[in-house]
Amino acid sequence: MSRVETAQLFLAIALTVIAGWVDAVGFLRLGGLFVSFMSGNTTQMSAAFVQGHSLEAWAAAGIIALFVMGVFAGRLVAEASGIWRQAAVLILTASLLSVAVLLTLVAGQTATVTATAAMVLAMGVQNATMTHIGGAKASLTYVTGTLVKIGEKLADSVAGTGQLRAVLPYLAMWIGLAGGAVGGAASYGRVDTAALLAPAAAAALLALVLGGLVRHAIQTTDNSGDDNAEGRASGAGRSS
Repeated sequence: MSRVETAQLFLAIALTVIAGWVDAVGFLRLGGLFVSFMSGNTTQMSAAFVQGHSLEAWAAAGIIALFVMGVFAGRLVAEASGIWRQAAVLILTASLLSVAVLLTLVAGQTATVTATAAMVLAMGVQNATMTHIGGAKASLTYVTGTLVKIGEKLADSVAGTGQLRAVLPYLAMWIGLAGGAVGGAASYGRVDTAALLAPAAAAALLALVLGGLVRHAIQTTDNSGDDNAEGRASGAGRSS
């Protein structure tokens, strides 16, 4: 695995840890609904409608709509930010999670609903940081897709068309999601929604790291361009 692919894998794992952490907090706070796992919410919504639990069904439908809005907003921010796209999206994610924590400190049903909305939007936004591992797109919230990849890579290794180590990146991502969920659930039991401060800080730190890498790449390119210009000028001077 190249250095670039290793960095992409690290980022994907870090993002899945954040997603798992926030989803566990949301699941416990909402009593069975998710803030990033929309397949589960879709099943819950459909089953609730059939059983006549209209309030639960509409709650799930609302979360799904907010998640799509978050993905929409994240994509727009990413496209508008150019080479800074991942850092910008992570800053927005961290901001939304921080807002969710602040809103939970305010009494009232409206604040509670708005805090939940901020959490869901944050998880939708985060998908704009999608990265690739060895040419395959890494899924941040769709864990079934990650498990499918594990099964496929295992089958390829048995059939002789792939290597067993190809399983490891996807296994690491699944462990990251599960580990994040464990951390989120444990933290929520102790500090309630303040548990979201950890993933907010992690997203902000990732944004700083990615922003620093982009800045370094720009400076390296500029310096290289200056050196080439000096070389051409020097060459022109010698030829004259």
